Amino acid sequence: MVLLREACCLEPEDPRLWTLYATACIRQRRIDDAARALSQAVWLRERQGDDVRAAVTRRLLERTRAASGAWLRCAA
Repeated sequence: MVLLREACCLEPEDPRLWTLYATACIRQRRIDDAARALSQAVWLRERQGDDVRAAVTRRLLERTRAASGAWLRCAA
């Protein structure tokens, strides 16, 4: 996960790296970090005009945010 985060810092314009980092964050249950990474990936995809992948990444972001709420309810 640390390597992916460093890769995002070295190549901040690569939405694929941000999405991979978000996936690693989800696996480690770092949902807030995953949501931020997916938001960055969506923004980059939209900026690059890749509307199809932006839509898919946006759906991943929505599911991640929904999961975050569910995890918070379970922790309470």
